Amino acid sequence: MEVDVTASSAGSIHSALQAQGIELDSQCHSGFCGACRCKLKKGSVKYSMDPMAALQPGEVLTCCSTPVGKVTLLIN
Repeated sequence: MEVDVTASSAGSIHSALQAQGIELDSQCHSGFCGACRCKLKKGSVKYSMDPMAALQPGEVLTCCSTPVGKVTLLIN
């Protein structure tokens, strides 16, 4: 499923997705476990802290990132 997220007062991308009624797996909320990873199709994100989970190119962690403008995510 493709989802668009824009910067908001909700904070993290994960919080913005929850506000849209989209639930993702998440465990640590600190970028350690990688459970909330998804594909970034368009746009860019910034991290509130450096994620410790190993990411493949094009993957983002929704728990500790915020969109820079509008982003499009591919969620499994």
